[in-house]
Parts: sequence; structure tokens; C-alpha cells
Amino acid sequence: MTGVYLHLFHGRNAPDEQLDDWGFDGPTIGPLEYVHVTYMCDIKIAAHLDVIEEFFPEKFAEMKSWAGGRELSDVHPTDHHLPVVDGLVEHDGKFYGDFSVFVKEEA
Repeated sequence: MTGVYLHLFHGRNAPDEQLDDWGFDGPTIGPLEYVHVTYMCDIKIAAHLDVIEEFFPEKFAEMKSWAGGRELSDVHPTDHHLPVVDGLVEHDGKFYGDFSVFVKEEA
């Protein structure tokens, strides 16, 4: 799907882990409506519910709980943020030293 994507890489299991190589590759999250970085403290994104469910299942479960049994609407993108810990982007219990933001167009 055409959109903005966020790719995480140079991963490690803990912020203080010393790497002998470049670390592991992380996910490519998207498509996103936007990516916004604030003072390298966190990375804000907006995505539709299918992306939130795939990449942030805990947030999705929390949203379903808030809905109290009502159907979640995917009309508007949902805001989410990825924290930055010791200069590393945290996602799903892993930490990444680099990220790329890019537009991917598909037919």
C-alpha cells in the first residue's frame, strides 16, 4: 500500500548491550499517515487500526478494552508514539540505533 513507512534497524535486546556487529534488523512499520520526531525524545506516528493491530498489539487490545465491546472505527488514523531510551528507539521490547522514514508506492 502506498504511504509513509518507518524502518528500524541496528537492533539490540537492551539499551546497554555492547554489539560486535551492526545488530539485527527491525520491522518496517506502515503505511503511516505521518512520522513526527520531537527533540529525539519520542517518535510520534499515526496509522490506521490494521497497522496498530499488527505492530502494536498491546495498544490495540487497550483500545478494544476502552471501546467496551463497541466496534472500533477505522475512519481516522490513530496516534501512537515510540519512546527513545538512551538514544535508541524502543519497540516491542527491543532497541534500535537507527531508523529510516521513506515513502513506498505500490501499484
